[in-house]
Amino acid sequence: MSIYILQTGLLTTVQDRGRQGYRSFGINPNGVMDTIASTLVNYLVGNDASEGVIEFHFPMGEIELQEDALVAFGGADFGLKADDKPLDNWKPHYLSRGTRIKATAKPQGARLYMAVQGGFQLEKWHDSVSTNLKARTGGYKGRNLQKADILSFKSIHHFSPSLLTHSSHWGISLNTLQQLYGTDTVRIIAGPEWDMLTQEAKEIVQSQEFLISSFSDRMGYRLEGIALEREDATELVSSAVTKGTIQLLPSGQLIVLMADHQTTGGYPRIATVIGADLSGLAQRSTHDKIHFSLVSVEHAEETLLTQHREFEILRFAINQKL
Repeated sequence: MSIYILQTGLLTTVQDRGRQGYRSFGINPNGVMDTIASTLVNYLVGNDASEGVIEFHFPMGEIELQEDALVAFGGADFGLKADDKPLDNWKPHYLSRGTRIKATAKPQGARLYMAVQGGFQLEKWHDSVSTNLKARTGGYKGRNLQKADILSFKSIHHFSPSLLTHSSHWGISLNTLQQLYGTDTVRIIAGPEWDMLTQEAKEIVQSQEFLISSFSDRMGYRLEGIALEREDATELVSSAVTKGTIQLLPSGQLIVLMADHQTTGGYPRIATVIGADLSGLAQRSTHDKIHFSLVSVEHAEETLLTQHREFEILRFAINQKL
């Protein structure tokens, strides 16, 4: 019971919701970039949200199922095909042994996620199966999945014959996805060093567009835009950072820290992307333009709670189908 990697893709790794509670030891959390997608594909096959998934980038290579399995894909649209037949995102699919899955195009999004019923059989490192590429541990041998790798499944659940016959006839609606991912604007809250910016710089952050640089990866998105100036040039002691922290670099440009971020940093933390908008940001690609909108902490908290409530409603509804 496994997946066989027929062709190596660009940065294909196993991730879950990340390893939490170890940043004080200098261990970064890693985990999926797009939590919404990983949560939903897990729900669609009857898994807990914390189960490990495969995170693909384009080109994603090609994989083969070595056993019948219930799978789901979500996140970016890579024009998936299963044995040359279209394979939709956001639906459960019961696929037979020998099925080959590949991407044909990248019309939208940056990252695609795959969940399999029951999850993948992997050893946890510090309570997580997320791949830490720098430490070369976690996931599958601490590295990118490569040609001829075999990723084993855990025990398989048993579903009704009607599900196996009609599994791909239902899924998560576009309207629901739009509600979860929110607007194109990336909402932020002021960071500890927000007031180090000049008033003009604060206005630029909120009114001008920024371009995601080609020097961006899972560690952070470097942005290109009007250089920002500081009111206060005081040198800072390294302080804790998190996923979504926006730092001001000496060049006056910004970097948004993402899933593989370091645990501390010495650059001014001028803002933080709100939790509810991190997944949408994770689906932006190099050269995409983004706009920021400053909101209150209360707004950020309520938006995240609303998102979590929607997850619970979806999980209940999906479980009635499985």
